[in-house]
Amino acid sequence: MKLAEIYEILNEPRKALELVYEVIDSRKKRPKEANASQPSDGTAGSTSLFEERAKSKASAAKTQGRLTHAQLRELEAEKEKEVIRGYKRAKELWAGMLAHDEEAEREWLTEAEKLVETFRETRNLFLTTRTNPFRGMFPRSRPQQDNQHEEDEDRMASRLNLDLEHDTLTKKSTRDKAVDVFRGVSFNDWLRLIMQYCFLLTKRGQFEAADEILRHILVSNAYQARRRQDTIRIALMACAIANERPTIVVEQARKLITGHQFNNEPQRILIAVLSSGLRPTDAFITSTLQKHLFREMKLADVAVRNPEVLRWNPLNKRYAPTATAKSEPGDGDDDVEDVESAAAAEKDTKVLEIPTKNNPIIVAIYGQICIAAKSYQSAICEWSCGVRLYIAMLMGTCRSLFVACI
Repeated sequence: MKLAEIYEILNEPRKALELVYEVIDSRKKRPKEANASQPSDGTAGSTSLFEERAKSKASAAKTQGRLTHAQLRELEAEKEKEVIRGYKRAKELWAGMLAHDEEAEREWLTEAEKLVETFRETRNLFLTTRTNPFRGMFPRSRPQQDNQHEEDEDRMASRLNLDLEHDTLTKKSTRDKAVDVFRGVSFNDWLRLIMQYCFLLTKRGQFEAADEILRHILVSNAYQARRRQDTIRIALMACAIANERPTIVVEQARKLITGHQFNNEPQRILIAVLSSGLRPTDAFITSTLQKHLFREMKLADVAVRNPEVLRWNPLNKRYAPTATAKSEPGDGDDDVEDVESAAAAEKDTKVLEIPTKNNPIIVAIYGQICIAAKSYQSAICEWSCGVRLYIAMLMGTCRSLFVACI
């Protein structure tokens, strides 16, 4: 079974299915072989393991066929009913869980764990090509693992059958429209359940598990839209703050800043989540964050002074100077890949407007980093520049009001 699981991970469902059928056939023949293990004539039979495996494999290929289309539909319908039943029970326990009822919280965690693992183990929701949205679930199933070996073998066989059938249907219908429901539950409800489950895990001291789940959900084809990516990243930041992991907070804040170019709100979030403390301060003055904000600051200045130099990149939905379209080596800028994967799902995104006025916020933030790093001369320069920009903005506002009054 371990070898079959390895084949499944390597995207070889047919080989895995053959091994599972071999194990199932061997299990079914085990009682008969036990009865026939004592020969009547006193002669010992052949004990070659290789012969038994060869015979069982050949017989498995003949006797065990793939499930029919109708059987696959019935199997998927059963899995959908199971998910709907579990989600309904989780909703019933939700109020008690939020009220800190220990019994309700324990039962809710059990139901949520089953649903989350069912979602994460569904291969069709985590395709290698993230640009392909989720186009439906038929037929697809990956049930919760069981401790009993026989049930595990049967469920793995049914799962592999659905994998093979789904691959066949995917090749035939690649132009189907994306759907927003998985086994009777909308993706928004799935996301809400997963985030609440991760919050409880973090509260119980299992931040590593919550971090793994949220990072896994980030690469799901169902959550590649920019709005959902931001929601998951903010949830990950909340778990990291509760567990005092400022490096993870800064990492996700950088992703938000990169994904929302020329927008002040992600920068405000960065300042808010690193409000106080020694460890947040150490994360705030890291060289990678300084270089990242310095690049954003230079890009914002170029956008105001020489907008004709900038070129719109439709892949990652960002502006970049034509001469330096690629980031310099050694900058530690590892946000481009994630931004591209998230932006690829939004093919109809409009081109961002280039700012026409200088932004004092990012200059002020960079000055704060210089002060925290005890680089006072650089901080004075940045702050004086920020003050000049702020005064210029106020003068422009007052001038507009004066003209309006005249």
